[in-house]
Amino acid sequence: DIYNTESAAGVAAFAVLPAGGGDESELVVSSVDALLAAIAAGKDAITLAPGSYDLGGSLSVSAPLALKGQDGAEVLGGFKLSGNVGSFSTDNLVVRGNGADIFVNLDNAEGVVADEVNIRNTVIDGFTKSVIYASNTADKFAIQDIVFYNVEVTNHGTGQGVFDLRNGAYGSFTLEESTCTGGRDFLRIDAPCSIYAVTVKNNTLNNLNDSANAGGVFCVRATPSLYEVSYNIVANVANSISGRTAAMKPKMKRNVWYNIGEN
Repeated sequence: DIYNTESAAGVAAFAVLPAGGGDESELVVSSVDALLAAIAAGKDAITLAPGSYDLGGSLSVSAPLALKGQDGAEVLGGFKLSGNVGSFSTDNLVVRGNGADIFVNLDNAEGVVADEVNIRNTVIDGFTKSVIYASNTADKFAIQDIVFYNVEVTNHGTGQGVFDLRNGAYGSFTLEESTCTGGRDFLRIDAPCSIYAVTVKNNTLNNLNDSANAGGVFCVRATPSLYEVSYNIVANVANSISGRTAAMKPKMKRNVWYNIGEN
């Protein structure tokens, strides 16, 4: 296998907390009931002890939440962000779809306002539609920074775009040091979106855009001021790289392309 990350996301070799649970002030939970109780009590920084946490589909998040895993912590299901979330982050977790279709779903009824969605050192496995999804409902989403760093997206379905933003206002979207396999449109940011910067850097992207309905690996029809795709390995793409009509062309720098289909 080929992996193009200094941090080796593709082999899921992540740092873990020291023995004894790390910082003495952190809140460590060991069951899904304890996790839900902590969230209900307004705790915004929670560490998951080793074990499986079945969310029963999708967990609603309407306040700041930082989830961190000790080695062996596994979450089953996704997250639905709603309202003035402030910030949402995961770190050192394995998250499996377990029948859920979206990892981070932005609520199109209540809308989402946040400073950041920050996903780091996380395996995102087996979701059928999107890693992150914002519907085309107008004036509902305002997020300053969306960051995916050192993530592994694997066994992903073709229900819709992998990273799929169809409306909303965003400061930046960054995907860096990550390994992604499967999916339909890989990066979809539609024209109604307002976004300043899009960066896709130092990733391994394999077997993408594998669907008759695919709109392209880089299907950005918004007009970011900065749009860079650099230092990636992109391999085994059956369909279009550039995407639908009116897709923006990124600044390409030192990418490696292998076994690419129609462009």
